[in-house]
Amino acid sequence: MGQDRLNEYSDLINKISISATFTVDKQRVVTGWNDMAAQLTGYGSDEMIGKECTLFADHPCLDKCGLLSEDVPKPIIGRECTIIRKDGKKRIIRKNADYIRDASGNILGGIESFEDTTEQKEAQESLRESEERCRNIVSVVTDYVYTVFIKKGSPVRTVHNSACVVVTGYTEEEFSKDPYLWLDMVPEEDRLKVAEWSAGILKDRKIMPLEHRIIRKDGQVRWTANTPILQYDDNEELIFYYGVIKDITEYKAAHEEAARAGALSAIIEGVPDAILVLKPDGSVDKFNKAFTNNFGYGDEAIGRHIADLFGDINARMVREKLEECLKAGTLKNIETSMSGKDKCCRMAVLVNANLLKDASGDPANIILTITDITQYKEMERELVRALKVKSDFSAMISHEVRTPLGAIKEGICLVLEGIAGDINNKQRELLNIAKNNVERLSRLISQVLDLKKTGIVRHEIQS
Repeated sequence: MGQDRLNEYSDLINKISISATFTVDKQRVVTGWNDMAAQLTGYGSDEMIGKECTLFADHPCLDKCGLLSEDVPKPIIGRECTIIRKDGKKRIIRKNADYIRDASGNILGGIESFEDTTEQKEAQESLRESEERCRNIVSVVTDYVYTVFIKKGSPVRTVHNSACVVVTGYTEEEFSKDPYLWLDMVPEEDRLKVAEWSAGILKDRKIMPLEHRIIRKDGQVRWTANTPILQYDDNEELIFYYGVIKDITEYKAAHEEAARAGALSAIIEGVPDAILVLKPDGSVDKFNKAFTNNFGYGDEAIGRHIADLFGDINARMVREKLEECLKAGTLKNIETSMSGKDKCCRMAVLVNANLLKDASGDPANIILTITDITQYKEMERELVRALKVKSDFSAMISHEVRTPLGAIKEGICLVLEGIAGDINNKQRELLNIAKNNVERLSRLISQVLDLKKTGIVRHEIQS
């Protein structure tokens, strides 16, 4: 009688279950096997019914059967396991399981339903690795880097890396507790300029770096250069930006000293960036040690036109920009590339220039500053790649998983409401289990999709 009852349950489940579902007797012999189970495992019902479920089971079911082990609480909900398909491929599944009992409460066997979550797990792991890579990029940058997250065109929070204490004297925790500390530490005479510049980032893709003073925690006044790196989503909406802050106090002091002393040597040797003094015709007159350290050139550069040092790729552009500098008196933040003396690789550089005139007002020299920004450009590319991974994953989850879930839930609800005919209490219980799991999976998918909107890490809001 018990076996007939079990067979009756098996036939019923094969007809109504939309998940991969099978039933077993107390000896783990399969008594029912629906079409979805056949689709996910590769084994047809004729191959499984009458065989032990160990034919396709893997970890941890081979070591211990949770369904028929008395010390494992029932029902089993959302347990992650692995199976071996008929073609030998290992797949990750999430399953639910419970006893099947007769009217007297005696255990006849068990029922399991499962879904293949392999692609979802792989996508989650890929996303985790890409976000970890982004965190590592930010953590290894030695300059003070802050990240401003944007939502609907407005800043919602700011994250500061550990180097903030070196430049400002304030820790990450102090910035997190006081959302306006970043502006309060700016001297009052510079504050409006900094606030307007920050607001301009939300409107202008080509916002320029800003030099301004800050008052450190110890009371020192320091000059800083603040360079933004903007990141946009697929819809060209600004989602966050990095600000790279350098302490340029010594650089500014060197400039002031050179102006007071009327000498160029102090300024060009007092900064870490490569600085060259050019004659009005563009030929190199002198340069600092940083130019030699960064690009390998020595005295052989003297007298050569600066365009020749940038190589054939950018020579024409450099000549045109120098002509602009002679007319306008300045050249700001030109991004280009330049190879060193050995020509082995090209570095991304940021070029600035200022024209110096003699007492008669005629051009005397051009001061050219070349900053190596290779590290920051690589960081930008890594961030773009990470955002692409997140975007692709979100699109896959939304289209391939969330949309079908809505139809599945609706079908279950229609059966529960009796649209397809009357159902008994046991059927209602099983359908409610399936409905709850569909809702739970929908919530999990929504949480995963929220990763694309909320960014890499969670921090308190700071605007």
